[in-house]
Amino acid sequence: MPYQASNPEAGMTLIEVMVALIIFVIGVLGLASLQIASIRSNAKAFDMTEAILLISDRAESLIEAPWSKTEMDAHLAAGNHSASPSQSPFTITWTVTDGPSPLRQKNIALKVSWNEGTRSHIFTQSLIKNRR
Repeated sequence: MPYQASNPEAGMTLIEVMVALIIFVIGVLGLASLQIASIRSNAKAFDMTEAILLISDRAESLIEAPWSKTEMDAHLAAGNHSASPSQSPFTITWTVTDGPSPLRQKNIALKVSWNEGTRSHIFTQSLIKNRR
């Protein structure tokens, strides 16, 4: 004779356990996909921060570069210039043009670019340098 429990609601059936396990697994998979998205976002934010720091450093060095009646830093000569930090995916370019009064003002347009997989990213900054 087969075994019959005296109270049919005394425990969980195998189907109830499997349903609970499936719900739990779906929740864990959702958390894992959120973790992956978070890691990707953090990496992108790190690259953006590094690009902003690079463009700010270059802007500061150009602002501080000597430019007087007797001397001028080569990076302030009119035209296109570029630099690539060693072992870095970033490329820094800047274009120097003479301002309305060429002997007293330079317009500088800076750009930092980098590739992330198949996507390209660019940050730009413009500044005006006056002769001291």
